[in-house]
Amino acid sequence: MNSCPRRVRAERRRDRARELRVLPVKPHSIDHADWGTPSGKIELVSEAARAKGQPAMATYVEDDAAGDRGAFWLIGAPSINTHNSTFSHSERHVKKDGPPRCYMNLDDAREHGLDDGQLVKVSNTRGSLTLPVRVTSDVPRGCVRVDGLPRAKDVREGVGLNALTSSALSDLGDGNVMYSARVDIDASA
Repeated sequence: MNSCPRRVRAERRRDRARELRVLPVKPHSIDHADWGTPSGKIELVSEAARAKGQPAMATYVEDDAAGDRGAFWLIGAPSINTHNSTFSHSERHVKKDGPPRCYMNLDDAREHGLDDGQLVKVSNTRGSLTLPVRVTSDVPRGCVRVDGLPRAKDVREGVGLNALTSSALSDLGDGNVMYSARVDIDASA
């Protein structure tokens, strides 16, 4: 019989799976009494929101940028090559993605006298990263975008993108505010 090693391993895994006993699973006994609304229904007017200092009825509240006053909104976007942070340190994926860069609208870059590939310092009161700028029409004016999670070893300052984001929690829901960061761009990097 001529079996390849891969096939033999697959057959062993299948046989091992057949030998395993099925164990009963105990249901979770988590009490979700604090979930939802007091009435158990959708509330268009929420006293819970009002009690937290928010409008009782859902409305637009301008983003306070976690206190930042920079000229640009920072967009930390997922990389199409590393998919998510799980693969951001995989050498194969990092090689595919290339070195970290800061993407900037071409009109903003022109106004700031920046050329494609030029090093810029992206900074706010929490930290800074020095990255080459990539001039593109794919980024809205007033925004800069960094794809993926640049590794600290690939950035002059030795820190990642999260150095620029606040650790504050959102005003309602206690979520992260990573998309509420503003930064300045300094061309003298």
